[in-house]
Amino acid sequence: MPAPHVSPALWQAITEAAGASLLTPGGQRNFLVGEGGETHIDVFTGAERATRVRLPRRAFEQTLGYLASNGHLDRPNAVEVKANQDPERAGPLCRAARQRPDGSFGARVVTYVLPILEFCDVVGINRTALPSVAWLEPS
Repeated sequence: MPAPHVSPALWQAITEAAGASLLTPGGQRNFLVGEGGETHIDVFTGAERATRVRLPRRAFEQTLGYLASNGHLDRPNAVEVKANQDPERAGPLCRAARQRPDGSFGARVVTYVLPILEFCDVVGINRTALPSVAWLEPS
């Protein structure tokens, strides 16, 4: 199966999520989707939504690519989200979403990328599973 990509139509849907309040995969916190551009979208977290996290477009590409190339299509093939600030303790999906072009790891972004993709009906998340799991929705 070829890896899905962030098409112009999908990126448009992602940027149209601006203003949405979404729940993290663990179901413990919510965040506000902010404005975006061609290369990123911002989300706001924490008390008073004071913390801005910039999500690069490549994080969405890498998340979709990981799910597709590892066979995580549809709910029975879900993968643990396993988000962690420490890349050494994070799961492979979390690491895939945050890997920079130089091979180093940026901030933990899968916590925000997955719910935005869920909002766009591209991925599913089971927040009641412990740990939470995600999958690529069949198209």
